Amino acid sequence: ESVYYTQYMLYSTYAKSLNPYTAPGDEAGNTLTGDMDYSGVVDAADARLVLRISVGLESIDKEAKFIADVDADGTVTAADARLILRYAVGLEAELA
Repeated sequence: ESVYYTQYMLYSTYAKSLNPYTAPGDEAGNTLTGDMDYSGVVDAADARLVLRISVGLESIDKEAKFIADVDADGTVTAADARLILRYAVGLEAELA
């Protein structure tokens, strides 16, 4: 079962960071765990972004961290990116 959050992220090219943003009129909460680019699907692009976060190339706030931390261990690591990628190609049935 997937978990949904009412959260979008805006990427700031100036600050090189992700910041929370709730779209006007979006009360449905349609963001999947692991869907870091808010495309509606969890795919390799999400894994790439989580990997960049895990090595410090991108920064995120605690709300985005909750979405990126798919193994729910409290930190965003390459293991989260690996799980997202495995899920995207059908090797994992669900994300935590």
